[in-house]
Amino acid sequence: MATDHLNNETNQRLERLESGQEDLRAGQKELRQTVARIERSVEAIRNDIGPLKAAHARNSALRVSYRVCEDLGLDEIRVLDRNALRAMVRRSDTLDLPRNHRYSFIKADAVIEATNDAGETHYVAMEASFTADERDTNRAVRNAGYLTQFTGQPAHAVVAALRIDNRTADVFTSGQVHWRRLDEED
Repeated sequence: MATDHLNNETNQRLERLESGQEDLRAGQKELRQTVARIERSVEAIRNDIGPLKAAHARNSALRVSYRVCEDLGLDEIRVLDRNALRAMVRRSDTLDLPRNHRYSFIKADAVIEATNDAGETHYVAMEASFTADERDTNRAVRNAGYLTQFTGQPAHAVVAALRIDNRTADVFTSGQVHWRRLDEED
């Protein structure tokens, strides 16, 4: 009889343990689903904020374009609009350029016409970003090359950003690309 009571008590404990494990598994499944929903929500927020940050960085860079020119020893004349860039592309031999490069050039964050102390025209190809990365630096360098090709004038690659992705820091220290740090107030 004591053995029956002990077996009965053991069976009840095992049932409670198995039930607790099932509850635990159900809770873990629910937690994984909740975490997945939160991750999707955070990703959607990032996707919504990304274009806003980019537009804000571009607007900030345009407000400090005169300082970018000063950093390069130039005097800003004007920021070229998309129509001026389209005309520059149309006047040039661009048949060998990939179409997406031509479109990217026309959509550059900013192209600035400036002069040096001798009155010679220079151009500045500026990309703006919240965090400067390899894509920004490559685009600025490529667009500066196109500006020289299209105009025959010197062009400077600039990235205006609040911070730099560590993987691109060498490009800025080499002098190939100028970094204009955007202040948080900008």
